[in-house]
Amino acid sequence: MPSKFPSRGSGQAARSKSRRFNNRHAQFSVSSNNFTHNYEAKCEGSSSSDNSEVMNINTAMWDLGQCDPKRCSGRKLVRLGVTRLLSLREPFHGLVLTPTASQYINPQTDRDIVEHSGVCVIDCSWARLDETPFHKLKFQHGRLLPYLLAVNPVNYGRPHKLTCAEAFAASLYILGWEESARHVLSHFSWGPSFFEVNGDLLSAYQSCLTNTDIADVQKRYEASLMAKKNHKSESYSEMYAALDAELGSEYDAPSLDEAEVTNSCDLVPLVNSDEGETKLLQPVEVFEDLPLSEDSKANLDRQMKSICSSFEHEQLKKEAGRNWDRFYNRNGTKFFKDRHWTRREFAELAQLPEDDDTPMTILEVGCGVGNFIFPLIEDFYSTGVSVECKTPTRKSVVFYACDVSPKAIAEVKKNPAFSPKFASAFVCDLSVDGALQAGLLEATTPKLLSLSHNQPPDFHLVTLIFVLSAIHPTSMTVCLKNVVSSVCLVVR
Repeated sequence: MPSKFPSRGSGQAARSKSRRFNNRHAQFSVSSNNFTHNYEAKCEGSSSSDNSEVMNINTAMWDLGQCDPKRCSGRKLVRLGVTRLLSLREPFHGLVLTPTASQYINPQTDRDIVEHSGVCVIDCSWARLDETPFHKLKFQHGRLLPYLLAVNPVNYGRPHKLTCAEAFAASLYILGWEESARHVLSHFSWGPSFFEVNGDLLSAYQSCLTNTDIADVQKRYEASLMAKKNHKSESYSEMYAALDAELGSEYDAPSLDEAEVTNSCDLVPLVNSDEGETKLLQPVEVFEDLPLSEDSKANLDRQMKSICSSFEHEQLKKEAGRNWDRFYNRNGTKFFKDRHWTRREFAELAQLPEDDDTPMTILEVGCGVGNFIFPLIEDFYSTGVSVECKTPTRKSVVFYACDVSPKAIAEVKKNPAFSPKFASAFVCDLSVDGALQAGLLEATTPKLLSLSHNQPPDFHLVTLIFVLSAIHPTSMTVCLKNVVSSVCLVVR
C-alpha cells in the first residue's frame, strides 16, 4: 500500500546527502575540540611556564576533604598549577608541615631537603584536628612552623592558624626563597599583608641556627605582646608627677620680686588718676609683630604642616570644646594644680588699688576648672565662713571666667568657693570673632556689679595663662582682638 505522504529521502541520493552532512558535522566537532584543547593547553603552558620561572621548588598537598573546596587556598593553588595534589596513599620524601611534628623548621638543616625533595602541606580543618588521620600519611621529615600570625579572612590575627598558602609561603621565606614565597601569596588579595604583619618574625627566623634559637625568638615576641597587653597607660598627671620627681626642687623657677617683674615684663600697668579712676596706658608696643626671616617663616610653615593636615586642623577647631570635655571627664579637677604663684609673678595682681566704690573686674580666659581664680578668691575674701557671707578683706573683686569646654564651666560652678555674688562663669571660644561680647551678654551678672540691660562689663584685668599655646597661630590675632579693649592684659 503506497504511503500517504511522499518519502522525504529515499534511494541513493538521500543516503549520499546524509553522509555529507554527518562528515561536515564531524569535521566541525573535531576542529572545535582541537581549538579548545589547544587554547587550554596554551593557557596552562603559559601559566606553568610562569610558575616554573618563579617556583623552582617542588610543592605538594594532601587534601583530607575537611575544607570547603571553593574557599580552600590549597585547592586554589592546585587549580593554578602552583602545587600538586597527592593521594592519601602516596608518600612524600620532602619536608612536611604538620601540627604533629616535634621539631621546628630550620634554615640550616631543612633547606637541602626542600631543595631536593620539596615541601608538602596537609589540608585539614583546624577545628577537626582530633579527627584527622595523620597516621595514615607517609613521610619522614615532619616540621612545625614557628609563631606567626594569620592574615586570612577566617583567622585574621590568630597565631599559628595559617592556611595552606600561608604555610607554603612561611616555610619558603624562612628557608631563603623569598620570591617564591611572595609568588605563592600573590594569588590572594590578602596575601601581601602576610609579609607586612610577620616581616620581623620571618627575618628573625631566617637567622636562627637551632630549635632553641627559634624558641627564644618566639618567647621574646610573645613576652613583648603580653607586656603591651598588660601595660596600663599613664594619665598626664602621673607623667607630669614623674617628671617633677625626676627634675627635683633644684630646677624650680625662682620667683621674682615686684621690681624685677615690672622691669622684665612688657605689660601695661594700672595707673590711678587723681579722681580715683583706673586708667589705661595705651598698649602701643604690646602687640607689635616681631620681624621673621624667610628661613624662620619656612621653618614655622613646615612645623605647622607636620603637626596635622588641613582637614585634621579643621576638625580639631570644630571639636575643640568636645575634646576638652573628654579631657575633663577623664581628669576632673585633679590634673592642674592651683596657681598660687600668680600674685608673685604679676605685679598687677599684687598691687590692686584700694577702692571700695567700684569693684575690680577680672576676666580669666581659658579658666579650665578654676585653678587661677579660686586661689585669688581665697586671698581676696575671708575664709572660714560660708560663701554668701564672705566679705572682702581688701577691695571688692569680681571674677568672670570663660572656657571653651562646658564641662570645665560646670566644674567651676560646682566649686564651693564659687559664688554668684562676685563670680560668673560662661562658655566662650575666643578664637571666634565677637564671641566674647556675645558670651558676656548671656552670662549672669555678679551681684556686686550694677549693670544695665545688655551692658557688658569693663574689665580692669584680663589673663591668658597658658591659653595662646592651645590656640592655632592663625586664631591668636582674633583672640587678642576680643580682649584688647581691656585695661591690662596678662599673658603667660
